[in-house]
Amino acid sequence: MGDKGIPLVLEDVGKRYGDKWVFRNINLELRCWGLYAILGDNGSGKTTLLKISSGLLRPSEGGVYIFGSRIGLDFWDKSLINVLLHENIMYDELSVRENLDFYLAMYGFSDLKECEYAFYAFEVFGLERYLDYRLSNLSYGWRKRVNIVRALLNHPKILFLDEPTIGLDMDATKSLVELLNDYSKESVVLFTVSDLDDLEQFLNLAKSDIAVYRLDSGAIKAWSIE
Repeated sequence: MGDKGIPLVLEDVGKRYGDKWVFRNINLELRCWGLYAILGDNGSGKTTLLKISSGLLRPSEGGVYIFGSRIGLDFWDKSLINVLLHENIMYDELSVRENLDFYLAMYGFSDLKECEYAFYAFEVFGLERYLDYRLSNLSYGWRKRVNIVRALLNHPKILFLDEPTIGLDMDATKSLVELLNDYSKESVVLFTVSDLDDLEQFLNLAKSDIAVYRLDSGAIKAWSIE
């Protein structure tokens, strides 16, 4: 059972498609604020696990608890979390400004400056110049920057990020890692990574401890770079 004092608990979680199990008996507890990484090869199930952990996908077995509330069974405050995925979940036909205004209103804000970390990301990414561009006219990297800002708007206590540095140049990567390192002092930041070099770069830029878990052959375990 989940404990209200623990941000995220996965208890005997499994997922299958048809007769094939992606993983089974996944147990994980993120008990305190900080940076957490799930390392795994492409196809290992990282994105699936991230989606299950954030409530976007139902597990085939087991349970996920957010501050003690089981996703799908108990009432849980969805404002506590936010998610960055590879796919864009904003509106391509709207401008950057219109997209951000929509999500700001959804979270009860009227100005981006009310959202400290989102506003910081907006500024360091240089998004001001693209405010009136339709999202569909931006490259993948620039759409990703906008989506990072969106994911920070509600100041989530658990922030899920699927390979957050993919598509970003070095300057944007450095700014993002510095932001997440600071943000993780008061929230859980859980991200996936498939490339060991990307993980080492993240570790070097963060200049702080990152708890790394390796997802391999349907099992997860704590892992460290030798």
